[in-house]
Amino acid sequence: MGFSQSELSFLIGRGKGFIHEREAFKLNRELWMSDLFTMTKIFKCNITDFAGPEKQKSVVMRLLANQKITRNRISYEVYRIGGQGAPELVYRISEIDPAKKFTEKTQQHLLIKTRMLLLLVIDSGFFDHTSRRPLDIFLECQTQGGAWVKPHFVAEALNYWTISANQPLLKKRKHKMLGFIYEGISTLEFVKDQPL
Repeated sequence: MGFSQSELSFLIGRGKGFIHEREAFKLNRELWMSDLFTMTKIFKCNITDFAGPEKQKSVVMRLLANQKITRNRISYEVYRIGGQGAPELVYRISEIDPAKKFTEKTQQHLLIKTRMLLLLVIDSGFFDHTSRRPLDIFLECQTQGGAWVKPHFVAEALNYWTISANQPLLKKRKHKMLGFIYEGISTLEFVKDQPL
């Protein structure tokens, strides 16, 4: 299960460059605990896999990631740095670049298919009276649609149903700790916002 940096940023509910900025130490290097817990769901691991058991007191533990793109493959490695020892490899992923897996025509077809799938998810009541994080939406779409559903298709479909559609069905807002979340728009809200 390999994800690009932007896909991982989307799945944890952050902006497109969130993971890249932290890995390159460009901006704020901190992650919220909720981000780490979401990553444990994504990678199906335990929170201790990111920090590891440490016997020393007050050791600063950092994660350092390296992403390499060669031709049509993405290699992604995460190292744990701390204490006196050398960096320790936590995990490595190498896969075909998600953007290059499909022809343009196939991508368009899968994007339209994902929009329709997300419409079914919306219609099923998945967003009724609750806020949903991108990871929850992605997992629900994959449960209903299958393994062909990829995070970047879901991200584009969410943008369509929040911004581009003639009748938006979702609204996106930023939660302080959870990142971006999505909520359903009731018929009353939609009618209220329409000019008379």
